[in-house]
Amino acid sequence: MNIDKSYMGCFGRMKTHIKPTAIVVHHTCTSSPKRTREALKKKNCSTHFEVDTDGTIYQYREEDLMCSHCGSSNCHTLGIDVTHLDGAEFPEVQIQALKQLVEYLCVKWNIPQVVHEQLSGIYPHRALGSTRCPGNLPMERLNAE
Repeated sequence: MNIDKSYMGCFGRMKTHIKPTAIVVHHTCTSSPKRTREALKKKNCSTHFEVDTDGTIYQYREEDLMCSHCGSSNCHTLGIDVTHLDGAEFPEVQIQALKQLVEYLCVKWNIPQVVHEQLSGIYPHRALGSTRCPGNLPMERLNAE
């Protein structure tokens, strides 16, 4: 698994350290990582990773630094954005790259590799409130095999 770190620190100036206990998966509603970065900067938000439609993984922040991606859960979660326009299918190469990233992070941070609708393991952004995010992403594919 290759992770492109060329955009590390492009946003998110907080230096609050965290020990991640869960992963939140989002979809971007953008057509490219460039557009995602522009949208995040405009909203003054941040995320740890983005998985593009071609399977490229971008890391934007250090894993032990807090990002601004899901409100009060920021203090203990890693944020992963998946490049995606509403209604589109998620390419298999993107799902596979996301699964590899999730597996890596779960092992590294001792996070249960099971999808929940609560703050334990891996969960969709919609578990936090009134959002459809991450859309039609097949979250069950992120469970450990």
